[in-house]
This record gives sequence, structure tokens and C-alpha cells, in this order.
Amino acid sequence: MKLKNIIALLLSLIMCLALAGCGAEETDAPDGMKVLEQASDSYTIYIPQDWVADVSTGFASAYVSTTDPSNISFMAYSIPDGEKLADGTAVNDLETFWKSYEEDFEKTFSDMEYETFGEDTSADGESTALNYTNIKLDGLDARKYVFHATVGGEEYTYLMVAALNGRDVYLLTYTATRNNFEGHLDEVDSVINNFKFN
Repeated sequence: MKLKNIIALLLSLIMCLALAGCGAEETDAPDGMKVLEQASDSYTIYIPQDWVADVSTGFASAYVSTTDPSNISFMAYSIPDGEKLADGTAVNDLETFWKSYEEDFEKTFSDMEYETFGEDTSADGESTALNYTNIKLDGLDARKYVFHATVGGEEYTYLMVAALNGRDVYLLTYTATRNNFEGHLDEVDSVINNFKFN
């Protein structure tokens, strides 16, 4: 009787280990990271192991800790057909999308100030500061913007990655107080670099 119990226990342990092994292969999280559970199965976001997932926002987001609310969030949505800028220009690429998004930001953040990433020369020979840098989001062309703004008397820095695929917009945002921003940049870069479309 004891032998049957031992065999049954060993079989149970083998089954548990096999199931645990399957789960680890499915998530395939990079070292020091975990999957951020979200409602959509069209993308996978990995966050640092010690960050806290925040399901209260209604979209994929996570924050560092209760004492450090630095956070990332991810939104995906489609641009409505016929969407236009205030001047009537159709929103159909990253540049016009950002201009439409920026119009809303400027209503919210009166002191919004961009970091610049070099200069560009326009067709008429004028030199203008570039307020973005070109990057990839899992192979998709994207732009990274960094700007500062004051909210409730506190200075914040925002890093936003915007990508467009047809009419679908993908926005990954990192928000932190100006003092805490630099401290999590390596972790945020890992989140961006390990982002996957499914």
C-alpha cells in the first residue's frame, strides 16, 4: 500500500513539474522581467520583476512601488477615419498623428517643454530642433518623445513611444517626477526593447 502511495506522489510531482515547465516556456520572459498581464492578446509587455502591475487603469500599466509612483502604460487604438488636425490636414502618418495628440497635450500642459534630439533642415532652408528620435517598437517604425510638464505643482518628465500601423496607434508612456526619471531609464529601455506584437 505504501509503495502505491509513493508512486502516486511521484507521478503527481512529475506532472506538476511538467506543467510548470510548460508555463515557463510560454512566457519566456527575459532575465529579471515578468509578463505584464493585459486584456489584449495582440501584444506582450515585459516589466521589471519587482514592478507592480496596475489593473485599475483599464489598460496595461505598472508602477515601481508605493513609495515611487514612476510608471509605464501602454494603449492601442485606431484613428477614426476622417480625423484631421485643426488646420484640416488629414491624420495619416506618425507626424500628423503626433501633431493631433500634441494639440490635446497643450490644452492640458501649459508649460510643456520638449527635450531635443539634434536639428533638421526644412525645405526652405530653415533649421529646426527635432523633438523626437526614430526608434523601433518590435520592428515597427516609431518615434520617441521626451517632454517635461508641471502637474499639481510637481514637475514630471514623460517619455512616449508612438508607433503607427495603418490606422492603428500604439503608445507606450513612461512617467516619473523629474527627480526620479533618470533612475529608471535602463528598466524602461528594457521594457521598450522587449515589447512584442503577438
